[in-house]
Amino acid sequence: MTNWGDWERVRRQVALCGRVVNREDKPLGGARVTIIQGPKEFEAQAKGGLVAASARGDEKLRRDVTETKPDGIYFFMDLPGGEYTVAAEDPHGGGRGQSRGKVVRDKAGNIQRAVADIKLLSG
Repeated sequence: MTNWGDWERVRRQVALCGRVVNREDKPLGGARVTIIQGPKEFEAQAKGGLVAASARGDEKLRRDVTETKPDGIYFFMDLPGGEYTVAAEDPHGGGRGQSRGKVVRDKAGNIQRAVADIKLLSG
């Protein structure tokens, strides 16, 4: 920055995203989504306690956990490349489910977003 009025741009990229739906294929807001397995680089970062804003943006959560928005959409930002397994759970006991996605970066370092939709089954 050259003077106090300049703004620094922070570029963040969605790396892994999806929609959580219930047994009737209806979007589920407020579901907890957790990365239960990821590449070694991510596992090391997660153990370090890095945090990111929740999808709602009103609280801080661990980097490996987020919550779906009212339309069932979730996302994780700026993940290292590799295979991920995510699990979702209905906070009202309506079931659990999981899915997999692979985050890839191109030669320029841009993330090729992975989509991992999750359908909840009976808990």
